[in-house]
Order: sequence, then C-alpha cells, then structure tokens
Amino acid sequence: FQAEDGIRDFCLSRGLGDVYKRQVQGNIDFVGTPRIFTDKQLATIAASNPNIKCECPHHTSALVASLASFENYCRRCEVESPKDKEVHEYLGREIGKARAIAEDALLYLCQKENIDIPPHEQ
Repeated sequence: FQAEDGIRDFCLSRGLGDVYKRQVQGNIDFVGTPRIFTDKQLATIAASNPNIKCECPHHTSALVASLASFENYCRRCEVESPKDKEVHEYLGREIGKARAIAEDALLYLCQKENIDIPPHEQ
C-alpha cells in the first residue's frame, strides 16, 4: 500500500507495507529550509490552468509535496538506535534541500506563467 503522497512507511514497518499515516513516538530535531508553499497553495497551483500546454505546474507541485512529506516523515520517524537517528537527520536535511530547490523552480514557473499563488492563511 502507499499513502496519498506515495511514501511507504519503511522505517516503521521495515518494508512490510504499512503506510505512514499513524503517530510515532520519537521525534528528530533538525533545522531545515523553511517552506515557500503550503499544502493548500500547492494544490491550487497543481489545479491551475496555465498558459503553457503541459502538466509542469501539476508535476512540480506534486514533487514539492512529496519531498515535503518525506522531510516531515524523517522528523517524526521512530528511532530505534542512534544510527537510525543519524540516518533520518541526514535524509531530512538533504531532502529539505531538494524540496527548497524544487520550490524555487515552482516559484519561477508560477512567475513566468502568471499562475496566481493564493496567500498564506494565518
């Protein structure tokens, strides 16, 4: 099975197919790059009707959402050993960098194609 974001819960299930939708016990703290887009903004961009005749807004939004989801998963992953914690901290930081790059690309696409980005909700 896969979660809506396509990320399997390998850490908790050790590959047995549980999807990550449940609460976990330990939290990992690492400083990541702040997100540019909220999940709601990504959904709006993905559903937009851009001037270009392709699916770039949809695919790029989905990529950002998936990376953000995995980054959050790394923060919440249950840690069974210091080695597990080290691995998830590293993965979370590196995936956060990839998410930030993908967000910059999506922002560029929105600006070039005049795609309205809804404001952040408070």
